[in-house]
Amino acid sequence: MKKTLSILTGLALTGAAASAATVLQDGSLSTTTIPAFNPSTSTEGGLFSGFSLTLNSDWLLATTSTGTNLTDDFSSFTLDTLTVNKRVTAGGYKTFSTNSLKLAIRDNTTGNYVAMSEIMSNDTGSVSFSFADGFQMDLDTNYSFFFVTASTKLENNTVSGGNFVKGEFACWSNANAGSADTTTGLATDSQNGLMTSFKPGIKLDGAFNVPEPTTATLSLLGLSALLMRRRKN
Repeated sequence: MKKTLSILTGLALTGAAASAATVLQDGSLSTTTIPAFNPSTSTEGGLFSGFSLTLNSDWLLATTSTGTNLTDDFSSFTLDTLTVNKRVTAGGYKTFSTNSLKLAIRDNTTGNYVAMSEIMSNDTGSVSFSFADGFQMDLDTNYSFFFVTASTKLENNTVSGGNFVKGEFACWSNANAGSADTTTGLATDSQNGLMTSFKPGIKLDGAFNVPEPTTATLSLLGLSALLMRRRKN
């Protein structure tokens, strides 16, 4: 009996450990898939230093790399590229003040700057910022993303050697958001305070850290089989 109990305990511990294991699943988080927002026609906007977000915001739709909605829960997200849609004007797209910007990320729980992007890629209707080594974002942490000049450096959780700048990017207001209207975890940022009435048109590409159920499931099946055998004996 002691031997059986030891095996059962070992399997239970194995199952618990396996349930904590995660795997990476490529995908994205995006506000631009909200039906109320059309980034190609958005005339809403203003000069903002950046924006803030929390991954579990209702405004961010999680999708897999195949374009289907992500059905698995995820514990964190590894950010590879962040795309910001430009504001539409009568003459086309509103341009940023400079083509040599980076994106600095601040953890608003600690106040520390935790990541810096490469110099942005400037496309027709958007700008994108890449993170060479990926940046892991926790599910419940609120982050701010600020536009900074190319000379800005990240050292010891602070930024220096450059300047914060403002960009005019695509937004849409609560008045146009319909049923998607919520202030949870997403806002534009003027560095003097958050503006929850305007939501940025953004997309985060990378990989979700999702639970790996296979080993845990097999362990539980093995546990069930042992219990059945125990009853027969």
